[in-house]
Amino acid sequence: MADRTIGLTDRELKNFSLDVPESVELILHAQESDAADRKLTIRQALAKYPKAVFWAMFLSTSLIMEGYDVVMITSFYGQSQFQKRFGAYNAKTNAYTISAEWQSGLSNSSSVGQLFGLLLNAYAQDKFGCRPTMMFFMAWMAVMIFIPFFAPSLSVLAFGEAMCGVSWGVFQTLSTAYASEVVPTVLRPYVTAYVCMCWGAGILLSSGVVRAVASIEGDLGWRLPFAIQWVWPIPLFIAAYFAPESPWNAVRRGKLDLARKSLLRLREDSPQKEREVESTLAYIRHTTQLEMEESGDASFFECFQGVNWRRTEI
Repeated sequence: MADRTIGLTDRELKNFSLDVPESVELILHAQESDAADRKLTIRQALAKYPKAVFWAMFLSTSLIMEGYDVVMITSFYGQSQFQKRFGAYNAKTNAYTISAEWQSGLSNSSSVGQLFGLLLNAYAQDKFGCRPTMMFFMAWMAVMIFIPFFAPSLSVLAFGEAMCGVSWGVFQTLSTAYASEVVPTVLRPYVTAYVCMCWGAGILLSSGVVRAVASIEGDLGWRLPFAIQWVWPIPLFIAAYFAPESPWNAVRRGKLDLARKSLLRLREDSPQKEREVESTLAYIRHTTQLEMEESGDASFFECFQGVNWRRTEI
């Protein structure tokens, strides 16, 4: 299949003044970057963008926390320490049990928070950027863990799960978007697949932790798995602070200098580095302009109108 470079439709050409040298130069640089990106092999991309791969994979580990909690909270329903602390005594069986209603409530409370987090990230990421959003919700996560850790009742525990779920919802989309925007096209399937691997790693880790605390008596048996979640926010907060911003996100927010600095940090040094960065920046600017002209003043409400409603359903 022949390489396909960027082309403009008649409608799109109207939005660019080809009499202005800057517009022509922007398009030419964008075409150059697009062609170079499509020719990269996996090996070449790894050699050229090791820093981008590192940051994408490092920040994607935030999804381990979500996978960790999915198994942890459901495994507590059969844990004797948890049952004695929060369960109701059944005289017939001479045992404490967690009712089906509360099991359902605890299992779904984090999902409610995640749904809110997904919606919140759509605004926060475009408004403040990937790094500040990641840092804020890492701090949020570190604080919210106190609620389930010290929960005196099932209702407080459910509330704490929902509050933690907000940050997990943010991490779900933020980590994937960041990973796909900092690496070249040929590596995007692999770094986004790594996001799913982190989720699975969290499930595996949770299974091991729950098994390890099974013999611990008292409240520490169920509190310790919650406390282990404090391991993640601090190092990931520090990583987000030092990580380069997504150049795509920076351009969408009009911060071209920040986008240029990020592109310089994300690739290895080479004689053509400056030119390649300018070409990539031109490609991002050009694509962003086309997207803005195409979407215009569109809002989320249009997802539920006309033919867009069918797309939303699918």
